[in-house]
Amino acid sequence: MTVVPREWDAVEYDSLPLPHLEWGDRVLAALSLEGNETVVDVGCGTGRDTEKVLKRLPSGKLFAFDASEEMLKQFKLRIGDDPRVQTVKVDISKPMAIEVGANAIMSVAAFHWISDHEVLFENLSRIAQSGCQLVFDCGGVGNIDNIRKVVDGIIGDEYHERPWYFADPDSTASLLSASGFDVLEASIIPSPIQIDDPKIFARFLRYVVLGSQIDWIGPERADWLVNEVARNLEVPVVDYVRLFVRASKF
Repeated sequence: MTVVPREWDAVEYDSLPLPHLEWGDRVLAALSLEGNETVVDVGCGTGRDTEKVLKRLPSGKLFAFDASEEMLKQFKLRIGDDPRVQTVKVDISKPMAIEVGANAIMSVAAFHWISDHEVLFENLSRIAQSGCQLVFDCGGVGNIDNIRKVVDGIIGDEYHERPWYFADPDSTASLLSASGFDVLEASIIPSPIQIDDPKIFARFLRYVVLGSQIDWIGPERADWLVNEVARNLEVPVVDYVRLFVRASKF
């Protein structure tokens, strides 16, 4: 089953001190760009990483893919009317027929929302030219285990949906190879964060980590769930584990 794309509170999301910035910088550092390439940012979100990569594309083009209308609205507020940029509202978890001819594909903190990585990587292969760079970060095996265990203890009897797929390097490399990519690196990077300010931690849980669970139980119970999760954690830590991948299209 493929996870149904969910909407986000993009304004709240964009206002938080996200560790995604560090993950995005790692992805961007691994991209080799001359400045005239066609780049696709898959799961572009509010455009924080797009804004940085555009500085390296003075004569290039960028396609910004996202399934969330709210994220794309916030993206357009950040990026503005840039003639190099084309936004595309698309669910990349489903087969698609978009012509791009990408020289580089990047993604930060998006692919774990897609349960069928075979379809995902086939879609990426279709939009990639031969030699296209693929660099991405997403939640890897073991990601946010401390949060998931606490949530299961609080609402496990009523909440059976699992909105994430946290893949491991070996299965990811195998699927990418089958989709026409030469895998250069597939590694797991532990990246826990601690947020000591209780108010910021509560907002982070609500708008970044627990959105799908809140959608499930109803927004009227959001404060209760956030407070219960925070109360049951020994320390205000989200134990992120990242899957980092570099590959090249055959």
